[in-house]
Amino acid sequence: MKGRELKKIVAASTYGAQPGDHIFDLGALYELEQGLAKLNIPLAVIRSAYYMSNFDQAIPAVREKGELTTLFPADFKLPMVAPADIGAFAAKLMLDDRTGLFFLEGPETYSNQDVAETFGKLLHKTVNVVTVPEAGWKDFMIKGGFSEKAAASFANMTKLTISQQSEIPTAQHGPTTLFHYLEKQLQVNDA
Repeated sequence: MKGRELKKIVAASTYGAQPGDHIFDLGALYELEQGLAKLNIPLAVIRSAYYMSNFDQAIPAVREKGELTTLFPADFKLPMVAPADIGAFAAKLMLDDRTGLFFLEGPETYSNQDVAETFGKLLHKTVNVVTVPEAGWKDFMIKGGFSEKAAASFANMTKLTISQQSEIPTAQHGPTTLFHYLEKQLQVNDA
């Protein structure tokens, strides 16, 4: 594609993106946003809510043990969004002239207790939330394969997510509910 210029960039970022060191995606994606803005190419940045796909890896433990392990308090609600809704919104942005910062979330906010109950309804069983206490976050992440530095950064991001919750009045809303997302993932997991 030599000789062609980019007409527009559509970038995926996250709620809570902000300057800072050792805050995992929040800092890295903020730096990406800033770097892309310096290119002087029309730019649309989608800051998405917590991905519903973060629960995909929990499916085996939910099925086998009836447990949903989380770093968040069981009743902590936050906006969530399905990846397919992000993709659909990004595709629309690629085809129109809108630029700037866009916030995207699903139709509702959910807690991990809501996620456990939704899994329970879909699997016809009781699913309990197991909350890892803050003092154990780093060790939990290291056991999951993170390096010590990455685990500390992830723990910092989690702490910021819990402490800096604020409503986004201008958020776009994707149509996929948690129920429909998890229902589809359970079907895919069965295949």
